[in-house]
Formats: sequence, structure tokens, C-alpha cells
Amino acid sequence: MARAPMVRSSLLLAGCLGLAAACTSPPEPADEAGGTGTETGTDGGADDWADSLEEDDEGTGETGPEVPLGPEVIDYETCIVDPGAPTASIVGETPDGPFSGQYAYFGWLTCEGEPLSPTLVVTETPEALAAAVAELPRGAQGGALPLPSLEWVLLGNCNPENGWTGKGGGGINLRTQGGDSLGFASFSLIENYKLFDPVDPEDPPTMHGTIFFGDGWTLEGEFTAVYCGALSYEFEGC
Repeated sequence: MARAPMVRSSLLLAGCLGLAAACTSPPEPADEAGGTGTETGTDGGADDWADSLEEDDEGTGETGPEVPLGPEVIDYETCIVDPGAPTASIVGETPDGPFSGQYAYFGWLTCEGEPLSPTLVVTETPEALAAAVAELPRGAQGGALPLPSLEWVLLGNCNPENGWTGKGGGGINLRTQGGDSLGFASFSLIENYKLFDPVDPEDPPTMHGTIFFGDGWTLEGEFTAVYCGALSYEFEGC
């Protein structure tokens, strides 16, 4: 099923803003936490990053150093649909019944074609993603929506200065044939690999972390998300 952009973006925005204050710095500098695939050179928190984007105190209109949020060019074509062995174990109960997330992927939430945040998606089988990719219109730039699946974005929850690694919390959507359910979870992005590099299908980017749900959900587990450009999509109204 293809994505319904306006509805989906609105729900994700609500989830991002709802717990943005939960954002914290990584427990360790990025180079000690397992490597981020890029030299970030900082252990500052999200507030520091946000402050760096403000005008300077003298009102010159200058801003702080540009922080790379993602790759220079979004690759919508490459998608590692079946990475072989399962890449996640996120298992438990949801308001819609049991969910057993065995395969994790990520794409990019974009703004006018530029990367804004990683978007992470967990499915029960690779076939769910394959079916969603097959239903995309010819020439579509992303927008695949596998069902059932979990999706969350790091925007407002983790610090891009640290290669998006760190601890945060936010809204997560469970997508099913019957509709969406919004839950809230805490998560850690422990490390990433080649996140900012051009995508190599033989050695694709990955993001590794953990997630823990509360508020009536019992899902928890670990994931290593592999790149799928078909999961990328434009954030409406950015």
C-alpha cells in the first residue's frame, strides 16, 4: 500500500513534538559508543545543536556550523529488501494484538528533497516490504508503506551532531490494514555505519539500536536497520 503522505506526516509530527524534551546526549562520545561511520567530533546535546542554528548574539545573521543530517543525495532506488537473516527482535503486545518485528530498515524523511531525519521501519517479514515496494507507482521517489509495521523518526529525539546516536523518546506508529495506532517508546541509537556515504548495495548503511515501549504496550527489543530508499518520503508542510 502506498503512503498517505499528509496523514502520516501529521501523526509523526505529533509524535516528534510530544516527547522532544526527552532528547538527551549519548551516554558516551560517538567514537566510544561503537562508531557512527562518521567523525562527529562532539558530545553536545540537542539543545546545543538547536542553539547553533540561531542567529549569533551580535545580530549579524550568521549561523553556527552546518550539521550534516544525512547524505548529500537521497538514494530512492536502492533497497535491501531481504538482508537474509533477521535483523531485529522486537516482540510483544500492542493494542492491535501481538507483533513480532524481525526485520528492520531505514530511509529518510525529507524536506524539499533534502534529508531531515532517518525514519526507521520494522516489519515481521521481508515480504511485507517487498509487497509495498512493488505497489509504488513507476518513478515514485519513495513512499513505500509495508503492513504491518512500526515506524518512528529521530527528528526531535536524537542529536544529528552525534550522527543521530543517543537516547530519546517519541511517538511510534503501528501501521496495520485496519489503521494506525500511536504508541510511545524510549529508544537508543547506539551506532550507525556509512550513514552519510553514497549507498553501496554490497555494503549498505545500517543503524543499530534498542527500543522499549511503555503506556500499555509490551514491545521491546533490539534492531539493526538496513537501508531501503523506498521508505524515504517528503515531510508535508516542512
